[in-house]
Amino acid sequence: MKALKITLLSLLGILVLLFVVSLFLPSQVRVERSMVITAHPHQIFPYLNQFKKWVEWSPWHNKDSTTQYTYNDIEAGVGASYSWKSAHPEVGNGEMKIIETLADTFLKTQMNMEGMGISYSTFQLSETDAGTLVTWSMDADGEGMPFYFVPVAKYVNLFMDGMLGKDFEEGLTLLQALIAQLPHYHIGPYEAEIREFSGMKFVGIREKISGDMLSQKISDHFASLESVFKQANKMPVGVPFTINHFARNNVFDVTSAMGMSEPMQVSEPIFIKELPASKWMVVKYTGGYSGLSKLYQQGFEMLASENLKPSGAPLEFYLTNPGMEPDSNKWVTELAFPFIE
Repeated sequence: MKALKITLLSLLGILVLLFVVSLFLPSQVRVERSMVITAHPHQIFPYLNQFKKWVEWSPWHNKDSTTQYTYNDIEAGVGASYSWKSAHPEVGNGEMKIIETLADTFLKTQMNMEGMGISYSTFQLSETDAGTLVTWSMDADGEGMPFYFVPVAKYVNLFMDGMLGKDFEEGLTLLQALIAQLPHYHIGPYEAEIREFSGMKFVGIREKISGDMLSQKISDHFASLESVFKQANKMPVGVPFTINHFARNNVFDVTSAMGMSEPMQVSEPIFIKELPASKWMVVKYTGGYSGLSKLYQQGFEMLASENLKPSGAPLEFYLTNPGMEPDSNKWVTELAFPFIE
């Protein structure tokens, strides 16, 4: 009996000691892994921004094929969420939602694991010469965790980098393998890619312009659109772009446009319309604008070779502001061909 009492007191002493030590352990934990994926950010981001695509690369989806998933009605972006139920100890039950995004650059999620509290994960995408550097990180500080589990969690945190870091590495490797299987396209000498475009409202001016006045007129239109945004005390969305309806006998039917996210009042000749959701074939071109013309025929020929039907006028997105970069050889423009399969 005495021996049992000593044993119990010893165990109690150890528990007290462990509790006291836990008071000095950090409650915050961070796990981070990075990998260069040989693809453009536009090709990678949809697989992060749409939870239904996570099943194609997430390391936890491979651990239990019987996991039950429930998705909300928001397909992608901020507000999209899903929950899961699994008897597997490494999967468990939980819910995740997207709380912040910056297209093709940044995504942040909030995850609530049953009994484990709340954690936040981020994906940062940075384009490099070798591809896209994807950095996946997780931060937690015991938020939402039952108070009695906090001391235990602090000890678990000491091993979290090794445990969760392996899953991050596996997930990034699976994502790289998935992206590598995507089909490759070329428009002329340039690599092209398919993008999912979710739609956007825009402010625009449409005019038929002779070829010798094209650059000047488009520049004037963009100046007028910028003035409208300034008067409304609002900011345009994305970069300026044109919708190139047709060209005939050196006359170009062009809409100069800027994306918008908030309601605005405009008057003729300025109008507000919406670009519908669609799939685009996009090629990134570097150089003066005169070199873009040869890509139009090559783009339509490429769509035809893939049995893809154009569904709208091609668009040019001006990633470089000529007013900020005088060397036209460094101007970057994305040419997009909307299509249906």
